[in-house]
Amino acid sequence: MKKSINQILKDLVENINFYLKHSKELNKDQFKYDRYEFLKMDYNRIHNEDEDDIYHTDIQTLTTQIFQMKDGHIIISNDDGRDIRNNKLIWEKNK
Repeated sequence: MKKSINQILKDLVENINFYLKHSKELNKDQFKYDRYEFLKMDYNRIHNEDEDDIYHTDIQTLTTQIFQMKDGHIIISNDDGRDIRNNKLIWEKNK
């Protein structure tokens, strides 16, 4: 399912606007996590994802990254669960 750049941007803006509209209801740390680590953990459990699911997951990923940029930078964690850009703990490593 190929989408045009215009359609992707339209869907992305719509998703961002949803979060902006509901921002008072959201947890202030809603987007403070490593999206890629989350996807890797979650995808181990998903086996029947179709193209539509993949597209919406990607829109959510871009939305998360934009909100992270608004707050400073996109969060990427190392193997110890620390943000590679400021060394803050993002998640605790399972012991």
